[in-house]
Amino acid sequence: TTEDGPAPKWRLYTGPILVDAPMTLRAKAIRYGYKESAETRVAFTK
Repeated sequence: TTEDGPAPKWRLYTGPILVDAPMTLRAKAIRYGYKESAETRVAFTK
């Protein structure tokens, strides 16, 4: 997700993510029946 805030709406991505402006990307792995991974953040600058 690229949304800010304590409760973002997570979306399923199965392809490339376009980074055409500065942004902070938040991601985590989720699979039914397993524990969710920790959230990871990376900042992209241009």
